[in-house]
Amino acid sequence: MNLLTDCSWMARRKSSSEIGATTEFRAGCQVFLDYAYSNRECVNDKNQIRCPCWKCKNVNYQDRDIVNFHLLVNGFMRNYEEYWWAHGQKRDGGITINNAGNSTYRMNEMVHDFAGPDFNWDQAREQPINVDAKDFFKLLDEGSEPLWDGCTKQSKLSAVATLLNIKTDHNMSHECFESLLKAIKSMLPDSEKLPDNYYYCNDIEHMVVFF
Repeated sequence: MNLLTDCSWMARRKSSSEIGATTEFRAGCQVFLDYAYSNRECVNDKNQIRCPCWKCKNVNYQDRDIVNFHLLVNGFMRNYEEYWWAHGQKRDGGITINNAGNSTYRMNEMVHDFAGPDFNWDQAREQPINVDAKDFFKLLDEGSEPLWDGCTKQSKLSAVATLLNIKTDHNMSHECFESLLKAIKSMLPDSEKLPDNYYYCNDIEHMVVFF
């Protein structure tokens, strides 16, 4: 089995016959890490990558050994066997499975992963527990809109997240980021919904990370 193209091993971390992570899972983690580090755009200046374990969920950058340890102990975040979106997967090629190019899907998955498998979305929407929760769902609803009418590849939320990642990776100033936003907005169709200032984008990011 090719551990790079058939990632079903990610869901087989434990077995009744082996103590700790399975031999297959350990081997797969090394293949995954080799692939991630072969894509230099995924590695920061400290030679770290985002950790896709169940707890870090691609938020924290960690050293290779720490990422490997986290994966062996915690396993991968939900559905990551299908969407390696933070470790070199390309929209126009690479490891592409099913709907891997749909960044709106990836963003929705990330939000659900942050909330956790037991979070009751319907109940939380009907009875928000506090003002922060109400603001979160308001931003989430707004962010889930298509980037423009008829757009199928990006939602407002996924576009904002992509641009914020670029800002962070390249240490862009707020002023530079807002200039970029305005330039991109001028190139989009009239029905575009991209925010025109950094602070609205930052509110979306903080709400998603907080919850």
